[in-house]
Amino acid sequence: MTPFSIEDKISHNFIQRNKPLIFEYSRYYPKINSLYNELEKQGSFKKQKFLRNIRQLYIRTKGKYVLNFILKELPDLENQIKEIKRLIDSFREKERSYTDTLQKSGALDELQNVIRKLNAAYEKRGALEEQKRLWNNSISTQDTLSNELENINKGIDSKEKLIKDRIILFNKYFAAISFRLYDEQFILSYDKNERGYE
Repeated sequence: MTPFSIEDKISHNFIQRNKPLIFEYSRYYPKINSLYNELEKQGSFKKQKFLRNIRQLYIRTKGKYVLNFILKELPDLENQIKEIKRLIDSFREKERSYTDTLQKSGALDELQNVIRKLNAAYEKRGALEEQKRLWNNSISTQDTLSNELENINKGIDSKEKLIKDRIILFNKYFAAISFRLYDEQFILSYDKNERGYE
């Protein structure tokens, strides 16, 4: 059996916390390895019994260590818990005292009043911002409609001469027909007002 490097085993298994402990007991490795080789020669049954005994010793030792740790640390943990509870109780008592002082001085009522006023101011601000948004939308719509009207007026103005020429031609025929029908001549005026031509 080829001996392995303890350093390689520690790296391979990513051991950090127990690394010093492994190095401390690594000096026993050659002795344990020779015993293990001897057991290999004597057969599988003895090897299994040996490993079972080592495991039981390990479990017993580990159990004693954990139990000793718990028994040693438990009173300290209980003391820490008691101290934390005492601090919490002390803070609660201070909080009650401060609350009583604030209530007696009227500061809490004043604070509630300030909070109500702030909330009312926030609501008013929200309403005004909504009104401003609606006004901005109205102004935008008005600008759009004004631009459309201006474009329509430009279109009409660009056709002004054509319209006058057509009205003159129309009046020529309309006057002749109205004279035949009513003995009077009627014409369409090309005077333009806000409603158009009359």
